[in-house]
Amino acid sequence: MKVSELMARIQAAYPGLQPEALRAFLPVFQARLGKREGPALERAALEVFATFRPKYGQPFPIPADFEAALPAPARDRPREQPLDVAGHGERARRLMAAWRPSANTVPEVRRALAHIARQAAHDAAWSADAKPIALTARQIRLAEQRAISQQRRAEHGPPDRLSGEIWWAQISAIAERWKVATSIDEWSV
Repeated sequence: MKVSELMARIQAAYPGLQPEALRAFLPVFQARLGKREGPALERAALEVFATFRPKYGQPFPIPADFEAALPAPARDRPREQPLDVAGHGERARRLMAAWRPSANTVPEVRRALAHIARQAAHDAAWSADAKPIALTARQIRLAEQRAISQQRRAEHGPPDRLSGEIWWAQISAIAERWKVATSIDEWSV
């Protein structure tokens, strides 16, 4: 079915329709339904004519009524490439082998840095041209805080009933011992 045929059917189905109103809507119907002409538009027209009830504000079906009865248009999508899992693993291992932790030589901090770098390598490795891993200052600070917090728990146990002052004294003692500059403001939630 063509849009011009649809317009003729609408005029025949709703005889009280003014021809001027139909001519005014012709460009709208053409713009919205012109690319959907054919058997699908024919089926949509049958559905709309069977269910549409004229109202005071809408005496005849409009393009949206027909679009609702049409099947969803096929989207033009580029074909997706299959995941390169083996290449991803190789690139992630290569990125981690090339990554070097910051100057801090405390093993606990190096492990925390490696944990964050491993996630960054995993994310970057999905790209065939992955750039070397370079942690941000925020990621380095996060790794230091994680390592200090884990060390505090290992040495002093869970912080269940600790006052804020005792907890901070334990944190700052470990940070000082490891030569990590820190302040209580950095630890505030």
